[in-house]
Amino acid sequence: MPRDLNYLPNIEKNTGKTTKDFVALAVENGLGDPAIKPGIRIAWLKKEFGLGHGHAMFMAHAIKNALLDNPVKR
Repeated sequence: MPRDLNYLPNIEKNTGKTTKDFVALAVENGLGDPAIKPGIRIAWLKKEFGLGHGHAMFMAHAIKNALLDNPVKR
């Protein structure tokens, strides 16, 4: 398993949320555009979910990738 994927179980355990949950919440909070700068999502994840910087960076990237794979219909 790539080292980065070790973050995912800890994020899910600490927040009770899956990547899919985070994507839905990002969209609900106006952060559903894949072009949004990573720092904006990272700050949101840190503030709203108490994620550390590394976990927030990982999840911000996962959210962006999920949005690129399945764009939100506007």
